[in-house]
Amino acid sequence: MVMVESGALEALPKYLSLSPQEATETAATDLLGILFDTDEICRHESAFGAVTQLIAVLHLGGRGARYSAAKALENLFSADHVRNGETARHAVKPLVEVLNSGLEREQHAAIAALVRLLCENPSKAVAVEDVEVNAVGVLCKILSSNCSLELKGDAAELCSVLFSNTRIRSTLAAARCVEPLVSLLVSDFTAAQHSVVRALDKHLDDEQLAELVSAHGAVVPPAGLLYSRNYLLHEAVSRALVKLGKDRPLCKMEMVKAGLIESILDILPEAPEFLSATFAELLRILTNNATIAKSLSAGKVVEPLFLILSRSDFEPDGQHSVLQVPVNILELPQCRADYTLTSHHVVESLIPLLDSHVPAVQQLAAELLSHMLVEEHLQRDPLTQQVVGPLVRALGSGIHILQQRVIKALVSIAHIWPNEIAKDGGVIELSKVILLADPSLPHVLWESAAFVLSCILQFSSEFYLEVPIAVLVKFLHSGSESTVIGALNALLVLESDDSTSAEAMAESGAIEALLELLRCHQCEDTSARLLEVLLNNRKIREYKACKAAILPLSQYLLDPQTQGQQAWSVVTGDSCLG
Repeated sequence: MVMVESGALEALPKYLSLSPQEATETAATDLLGILFDTDEICRHESAFGAVTQLIAVLHLGGRGARYSAAKALENLFSADHVRNGETARHAVKPLVEVLNSGLEREQHAAIAALVRLLCENPSKAVAVEDVEVNAVGVLCKILSSNCSLELKGDAAELCSVLFSNTRIRSTLAAARCVEPLVSLLVSDFTAAQHSVVRALDKHLDDEQLAELVSAHGAVVPPAGLLYSRNYLLHEAVSRALVKLGKDRPLCKMEMVKAGLIESILDILPEAPEFLSATFAELLRILTNNATIAKSLSAGKVVEPLFLILSRSDFEPDGQHSVLQVPVNILELPQCRADYTLTSHHVVESLIPLLDSHVPAVQQLAAELLSHMLVEEHLQRDPLTQQVVGPLVRALGSGIHILQQRVIKALVSIAHIWPNEIAKDGGVIELSKVILLADPSLPHVLWESAAFVLSCILQFSSEFYLEVPIAVLVKFLHSGSESTVIGALNALLVLESDDSTSAEAMAESGAIEALLELLRCHQCEDTSARLLEVLLNNRKIREYKACKAAILPLSQYLLDPQTQGQQAWSVVTGDSCLG
């Protein structure tokens, strides 16, 4: 700092501009490199002025000075204002020329400077294409040569930076790098593994290059890197394998045969959150394949993943991936038969996720729960009561796909915990779903909701008053006889308690629904009894629907299948003819 404050950063570039003898030139660039090894000096306002002169040394200086200039620029490019300046772009061409023609130590220095300059800046990497020398071709030559593994590792690192740019990645030279990169990966040179994996990962963003990577056998080698505790490498490997396995069943099977799942399970208990999430995404891709989901290897991941879900440090994206894996496995009946998971594993892990602020996480939690609640021992477990409240709250989200998953879970426990569902507001929320059901949604959505409500009404008539009359009338259109019977009984009770409710029934379409039930000879006596009650109401007889009932009732009377005594009394009674 004393040197800098005394004007060294102004003096040294000025001195270099005078083209001193090579030894002096090398010493001056060495000194700049030493100064720029300090972050504070790199950020100094005078540091920027040295860039142009160091680039000039790369162009015209002696061999020793060029090496020192490349090292100095590497240090200097750690400063954002220098790296992002337009002047820095002019360093690309001479650095590529040094890479092409320099000695190995100069190539090391040139690669390091280029990596520092272009890293996280794919747009600036286009400057490499403007150079007469094919930089990627030079890197391919290095990767294919007999040079040191250290230099090959550096070349792989620069490849990973350059391949972030789509134009560079689409060149023929980039495609030629695949084979030597895979060869370097299997060389057991650990220092280069991370760089190679990241370089290949960039290629996997392009479908044609991904096929090329797969064809060169790059499936098994990365899977073999999942050992020790190099978490950053494991994350890079997992991300690459996700891309490689997606939509490639054969690649997935290769990974499983190579012991990938077992390797993940070995690391998973101690893995940090970011790696656990990446592992979960990889397992999700694998278990999307039904053959793998049914395998013994996949079966081993269910319990560890439930344990991970209980961790408080997990972000929603990670939770989503983790949830999808057991969903992929446990949605298959033959797989569920292989597990005897306790409520501690299932329910306690899922309760907080049902209240997640992320609907996609709620949906998967409800879906997984619906698969597990098929098992009777979980349905009856006292702990299962605790999922009722979160499920009902999720039902009020208004999100159709989430509501479908929630209702499916409630269907499994409605006959065991009807009172709990009702007490937690289930009657109101289920009624909303039935009344607002989108016609484009599957009919099974409101039928399932109706089933749950019917279980509640069968449990206790005290809930009759909580169900809107319009909902009960809609039940009359159900394909389930028990739902229809429950609705008819509820409507009869409501009318006997409050005669004014009959008008609300008629306004909701009860007459038309009851006529349809009679026409189909379904629940004839009870349907006819309710119809008689409605038709006996003087106000209702003025309704258009009532007057239109004469013809269908007459047809019903002439139908040879008509046998119900109550139905006959309605048809022949004064209420109808009047």
